[in-house]
Amino acid sequence: MPRFYFHVFDSAAVLDPEGAELPNWQDAQSHAIRYMGEILQSNAKLIDWHDDFHMDVTDKTGLLLFRLDFSIVRSVALNYTSGLISSDASPMSAVASRHGEPSDK
Repeated sequence: MPRFYFHVFDSAAVLDPEGAELPNWQDAQSHAIRYMGEILQSNAKLIDWHDDFHMDVTDKTGLLLFRLDFSIVRSVALNYTSGLISSDASPMSAVASRHGEPSDK
């Protein structure tokens, strides 16, 4: 049975030294999704979403078979200094100001 390795990358690399024996790459893909779900659930507050966050799944030779990418794309409506939507501007005025258009305030 083939062995697959599940390497996780964020600000550091966590390489899988043991891997898992699974019947085929399709089962390895399902395993990777479940495993990443466990990582996300138990470490959600620790993950720095500004970093590249992904999992590489390789075979025993190190050949990359597939990659799972995770990211958060924040709306321009967010005020990045406080992490909250600005109370003095609507989301549309934030979009308008980024495009140099007057807002409807």
